[in-house]
Amino acid sequence: MERIHRVFRSPKFMLILLVTIVGTYYFSEWSKSPANADVTRSAQMKLAKNANSVGESQPPVPARKTKEIDPELVKIVRGGSSLPNYFLKTAANKEMYRNATLSFVHYPKGGGTTMKECITKISQTGNREPPLVVFAPNAGETKEQLLNGAHAKTDIFMGTYGFSLCQYVNSKNCAYFTILRDPYDRMVSHYFFCRYGGGSNAPCNKPIEEFAVMVRSVFFHQLTCIHKCKQNDGPKGPWSCDREQLEVEQLVNYRENEIEMILDYAEQHLEDIFVTIGLLDEFDTSLALLQEAFGLPFYDMCRNSHRNGRPDESEERKQERIAAKKALMENEEVKKVLHADIRLYNRAKELFQKQKEKSVQRLWEAKR
Repeated sequence: MERIHRVFRSPKFMLILLVTIVGTYYFSEWSKSPANADVTRSAQMKLAKNANSVGESQPPVPARKTKEIDPELVKIVRGGSSLPNYFLKTAANKEMYRNATLSFVHYPKGGGTTMKECITKISQTGNREPPLVVFAPNAGETKEQLLNGAHAKTDIFMGTYGFSLCQYVNSKNCAYFTILRDPYDRMVSHYFFCRYGGGSNAPCNKPIEEFAVMVRSVFFHQLTCIHKCKQNDGPKGPWSCDREQLEVEQLVNYRENEIEMILDYAEQHLEDIFVTIGLLDEFDTSLALLQEAFGLPFYDMCRNSHRNGRPDESEERKQERIAAKKALMENEEVKKVLHADIRLYNRAKELFQKQKEKSVQRLWEAKR
């Protein structure tokens, strides 16, 4: 014991103790500095990663500190060189819109089937090539065919994968349009369509909340999924495109802050991307706006054609749908996965109202 006391009282031990105390103090102050905090956290993350590397799953990729969206991601969200909103972004150069190649982005369970029937009817009476339907099974192949010169005479495309086609068509002017619906109502319709025998990529033998979490924000997905294409054998060689789609979440390694920036960009630039945005709740008005923009008889030939009001539905079925929507709106996980589509839909409603106001204003000015 006396030997231990002598060690503690020795000058060498006192010097080591003093250096340790001073060093600890200064390191504590240094790590508090914002300039050095990231270094400290980086070291902690590295230690945590090493600790988890044996028998443990790796931690999620940390968010990159970035303030601007990657230009390559902007290209994806813009869907190629497309005409801007006819009512809000142009002095109404009608010829550009009347001669454009059209691509209808079919938002599932949003009146898209009725719209596709309308487009087909218009093409038959207008001596046009039949519209080309683009959906999941043929999207990659269609883009490959377009890059290699096929479908040169086709000037109307439509389908759930109608977005991004303006990157591939050989046309000076290309125009997107769509009809949207409240995301909760759309999800309820999708779920019961599947439950009562319709098709769906997600199984519907589960509660609607689980179904919604699997399906997620459909419209945001439509705007941000791609098929990678490459040219083989030099600049004049044939093109080939992947058959499997790639989601933008994969491109940014699921970093939430970058996904949010992509959503911000899409929300802020909807009027730069879509010539018209329609709403299912105002289907006939949407047809009238389309007719004004493109000079095609959407309203004249197709008004009163949407019959998805379920007039013969039993009271029990109606209450079942009401309860399902209530369950979705009260579920926090569902709110999170539908966050993107809810934001885009709310923005679309604002733009729809502005389109109507501009249309009325033009009509009034024409009569003066």
